[in-house]
Amino acid sequence: MDLGIALPILANINLEDQLEIAIKAEELGFKSVWASDHVVIPKEWRGRFADIFPDPFIILTAISQNTKKISIGTSAAILPYRNPIILAKMMSTLDHFSGGRLISTVAI
Repeated sequence: MDLGIALPILANINLEDQLEIAIKAEELGFKSVWASDHVVIPKEWRGRFADIFPDPFIILTAISQNTKKISIGTSAAILPYRNPIILAKMMSTLDHFSGGRLISTVAI
């Protein structure tokens, strides 16, 4: 069985913590790590989740450069928030830099 983890997006977590979680996940044998894509935070989520969600492609790029084999992915890239041509370019660049480890999920 292949197990992966989703990076936490809870209040009071910082980017360095997310990077360390991904590195530790690889050390522990997890097969994948997933980043969430949120541009707008719903009012009802305030206080539960971080006020700022890091861009998933930036955090996954950092993870790809600090790990060797764990697959990286977006739990869902929200397509209506992004230009699909630019998103495809970002994903292909990240896949290249990660050595083909990117798994992408897109929500329409």
